[in-house]
Amino acid sequence: MKKAISAIICAAMLLTVVLTVNVSAENIINDGITYVREKDHLILSKCDASVSGGVVIPEYIEDNGEKLPVTSIGEEAFNFCTGIVSLSIPDTVTSLGEWMCYECKNLKSVSFGFGITEIAMCAFVLCDSLESVAVPEGVTVINDGAFDDCDALASVILPDGLKEIKAFAFRNCLALKEIIIPDTVTEIGEGAFAYDKKLQTVLIPAGVGKIGKNILQNCDDLTKVYYLGSEEDWKKVDVDESNKKLTDHIVFHTEHTYDNDTDAICNVCGHERSFTVTFSDHGGVVSAAEYKLNKTVNAPKISGYSDETYNYTFKEWDKEVTVCKGKAEYTALYDKEYIDYTVKFLNCDQSVLSEEKYHYGDKVKAPEDPTKKEDKVYTYKFTGWDKDVTDCKGSASYTAVFESEYVEYTVKFVNDDGSVLSEERYHYGDKVKAPEDPAHKYDKLYKFTFTGWDKKIEDCTGDAVYTALYDRTEKYTIKDLNGDGSTDNKDLITLFDNISSGKKADCEYIYDVDRDGEVNNKDVVVLFRCLSQL
Repeated sequence: MKKAISAIICAAMLLTVVLTVNVSAENIINDGITYVREKDHLILSKCDASVSGGVVIPEYIEDNGEKLPVTSIGEEAFNFCTGIVSLSIPDTVTSLGEWMCYECKNLKSVSFGFGITEIAMCAFVLCDSLESVAVPEGVTVINDGAFDDCDALASVILPDGLKEIKAFAFRNCLALKEIIIPDTVTEIGEGAFAYDKKLQTVLIPAGVGKIGKNILQNCDDLTKVYYLGSEEDWKKVDVDESNKKLTDHIVFHTEHTYDNDTDAICNVCGHERSFTVTFSDHGGVVSAAEYKLNKTVNAPKISGYSDETYNYTFKEWDKEVTVCKGKAEYTALYDKEYIDYTVKFLNCDQSVLSEEKYHYGDKVKAPEDPTKKEDKVYTYKFTGWDKDVTDCKGSASYTAVFESEYVEYTVKFVNDDGSVLSEERYHYGDKVKAPEDPAHKYDKLYKFTFTGWDKKIEDCTGDAVYTALYDRTEKYTIKDLNGDGSTDNKDLITLFDNISSGKKADCEYIYDVDRDGEVNNKDVVVLFRCLSQL
């Protein structure tokens, strides 16, 4: 009769379930189980009723060369799969579907991964052969009817961090003799342990704030309910008035007592205590979990790390990780390897002067002072590096810094006899300024007129010399005065005779050698000087 009532209730709840299988998605069948592909992950949709024995859900399944994780189990996925005796759920699965194992009557054990946070509603209803359940760390909610009507369920391990046990979660678990609710639970739902006829002992933590209807209804073998708080604390709990079975058997048990540090059984309530096992690495505590005595300790996965000097690779724990033997602390050990840093010294054109490997803190050695070739405008002097050269603190680059100084060029302007008219210093590209037009020093024979410089005056491109140019014209009239076809001292005698005789020549201007408008002894002197220079 009891199971019939339970089945009716479950059926009513089942009617409220909405299936969300995406029929348009791509299906993958693996070992008799259908998976639905949703973008980059898979949902376990349905197990064929013919599947038997142990079922191990894979973490990943390959599809067209792509490795896809199985992330959830759909609603009713294993319904009526009576041939299954064990089910292993991987860490990649993060959600369980409602009614997922309904009436899997030969299912004896379930291994949960660490990815889930809730046990779904009615997930294991009427799994008559399920003997024990270890709810994994990370689960915070056990939903309505999760393990309802699991007749053979005799052992339940609830995790630290569990907050809610909802209505009928463990109802009709006829083999269950003891239930220990961890300290983090704050609410127990209606009929959570109802009809658990062999249930003898219940431990309720002081943190529970609300207890629903008839949580221990028809628990005929119940002897004690240990409340891990004081009577004053109990008065603050919201307890539904239908819980006479609970209140008649309550014992206020504020503290467990043990014989010694490794004794696992409380002397008062028989509670098997857990021991804190801590794993620490370079940064402190990695994990701290509670374990029962002689239960296998699971070491966390840790990766290496680096500081400024070394790369650290995890090697092992400081002692062997086996089973819980009491409170324990484990410390990670690492192999270390120097980090090589590259330090470069660069010239101003970014060419590499030197490149060396250093370890953190090493003294960095600079190369010999570099040089920079002068160009047309500047000469260069090395003044140091763009930053202070310090001990190695990581990969670094130093760039040479140069002080520039103008190259000075000499530009001369000279007369045609080589005498310097002006001499100035210029920088490349400066505008060159010529001096005032020079005057030639006349000689006795010719008159000179300045016509310019020997080359075009341009902006400064280097040392340069500009030379003055002149047109030459005769300064004096020197003619063949005696008509013998040559100019010589005989012409001087002719000129002298002409002047001393007082006669006027036919061509007076011919005898006016100095061109002063008169013919006199001055002309003799000038002619004498001119002839002496011929």
